[in-house]
Amino acid sequence: DFTWRIDNVINSGGIKHSPESIEKKIRHLLNVPFVISALPHKLLGQELVIVTEGRPSDSSSLLSAIGKELSRHELPAAHIILQRFPKTESGKIKRVEIMKIISGA
Repeated sequence: DFTWRIDNVINSGGIKHSPESIEKKIRHLLNVPFVISALPHKLLGQELVIVTEGRPSDSSSLLSAIGKELSRHELPAAHIILQRFPKTESGKIKRVEIMKIISGA
């Protein structure tokens, strides 16, 4: 069963990642709303993914650009595009909802 931790920590292969700290490192490279999230992975438990909002873009270019800013353990395995992010009434992105959408839950 795949669940999101309350503290928003992603555990991938025993390495604990803070999505917010990864996002901070690459924020200057993206001009669209994005979040670092996770998908279930049989061996790793979870794998990092980057989810962007809006129109389709070149995933390989995006992953290459952010790969220059992140360690290999922080690098997302995939790029997922959602037309619109679910948000709270105050405009905050609903991370748990995004995780459910991308994992098909």
